[in-house]
Amino acid sequence: MVTPRASLGDVADLVAHGVTTRGVAARLGLAPDLAEAMVGELERLGLVEVTATGVPRAACTSCAPAPSCAGCPLASATR
Repeated sequence: MVTPRASLGDVADLVAHGVTTRGVAARLGLAPDLAEAMVGELERLGLVEVTATGVPRAACTSCAPAPSCAGCPLASATR
C-alpha cells in the first residue's frame, strides 16, 4: 500500500492558488480531516487566512514580502 505524503509547503502552495481544504485533500490524496488540520496549522502560523466562507487564502500573496518573510520556506511557494 502506498501512503500519500504531503508537506505543509505543498498545502500552502495549493491554498495560495485558491484551492479549498476539500480540494487540497483530493489533490494530495489526504484524508479530509488531515488536510483540515494542515490548513489549520498554516493558519495558526499566520501563513494563510481562512475566510468566513471557509475558502483558504494565502495571507502573504497580496503585498510585497516583508523583510521578516525572507527566511520563510513558504514565501517562495506562495509567489
